[in-house]
Amino acid sequence: MESICKVKDKIKAGFTENCWIPHHKGYTVSNGYEWLMGPHPQQTWSTIVWSNWKIPKHSFISWVIMREGLNTKSKLHAYGYCQDALCILCEEQAETITHLFEDCIFSCKVKRFIEAWADRAFLTFNEIQSPNGNRMQLKVLSLILTAYRYTIWYHRNSARHNLCVLRPELVARQLKELVQQRIRSKAKEKDGHTDLNIQASIGFM
Repeated sequence: MESICKVKDKIKAGFTENCWIPHHKGYTVSNGYEWLMGPHPQQTWSTIVWSNWKIPKHSFISWVIMREGLNTKSKLHAYGYCQDALCILCEEQAETITHLFEDCIFSCKVKRFIEAWADRAFLTFNEIQSPNGNRMQLKVLSLILTAYRYTIWYHRNSARHNLCVLRPELVARQLKELVQQRIRSKAKEKDGHTDLNIQASIGFM
């Protein structure tokens, strides 16, 4: 109750003369939240992560990663929830977000298979945001990146809970199929027929 009263007193400062802050006639939760939090810039990667080309659960995992919210073994070990911080997939280094998605031997093998069928080097979100390059290809590359992150996290959890994991080439094949299914779905979304412009702009369909 005391905490609620403190918030009430703070909110009062934004409500004067029967009007909620300048330019707002009524109160909404979003207005109140923005007023309390103050101005904050939108992250440049958010539009890449949440575009409608992505599979929603893939976007969610990428969003959690960008906010450093995954419960990796390093984090769990620091909290006392596991005996060691070793990566479950390679058992060679501490399992941090950077290690799991960039440096882990298992993940790097998956990336090499992806690079082989995509016929290009793996990109980061910062590179995907570059205005240079074919827009459709950049969309697909960002789709691949979010699918990769989701897939690695999924198989990491499988290794932890089920004590088994597929070979990297099979994981990469699953990822490729997910991406291709999504591309075909988006290509047919408009009129039920494959959009040849989308297909032509992607050399690894």
